[in-house]
Amino acid sequence: EDEGSPSARRTRLNMLEKNKVKGVRDLLEHRKKSQILRDDVPIWRRWAKPIVRNSKFEWACATLILLCAMMIGAEAHYNVTHVGEPEPVVFRVLNTCFNVAFTLELCLRILVDQ
Repeated sequence: EDEGSPSARRTRLNMLEKNKVKGVRDLLEHRKKSQILRDDVPIWRRWAKPIVRNSKFEWACATLILLCAMMIGAEAHYNVTHVGEPEPVVFRVLNTCFNVAFTLELCLRILVDQ
């Protein structure tokens, strides 16, 4: 048959429609499977994912990084201006707090992205 004939066009359209239906069927099957897998996801990952994916969490982490940088600058300034004096306990406490916060952030991100 001629490729430009009406019957050839109808055949091509029928094939396209069958492929679309198959594609939609495959997509729905994939979603169903992913839904089943989602039910198998541990509860801690289900509650951690919305936290990590939230823009407020990103802003909080960015703010922590900036505060930590400012604290490092203040600590360096103190050490330069007070040579030989013991470092105030507040620097050690803040360093520990930042380390704990950054470790928690890293653990949350690892849990979600496994």
